[in-house]
Amino acid sequence: MQANVNDYLKGPEIPEKELVELMLRFKTDIMLWASPEVINAFNSFQESSGKGGIGTLVAVDRLYRAIRSDIGLSNRGLPVNSLVKMYLKDPSELEQ
Repeated sequence: MQANVNDYLKGPEIPEKELVELMLRFKTDIMLWASPEVINAFNSFQESSGKGGIGTLVAVDRLYRAIRSDIGLSNRGLPVNSLVKMYLKDPSELEQ
């Protein structure tokens, strides 16, 4: 997967301490405000992210769908993995 190779999406690196603080706030917000579907999708994402590979991207897509649903948006008409494919330089890589 080459999501990190897109020159248009590069920005300044975030120091590790800031990243940890951001994730802590994000997790707290999810715990307090998100639906059970979002919480479960986030937990699945965390479990798969340690393994890397396509499973992580699939988990991200599921998380995005859960968040969209939670805020009242429909996912009808969006093929599986279409949300995460938007970030990939070559979306067909996810199909392999």
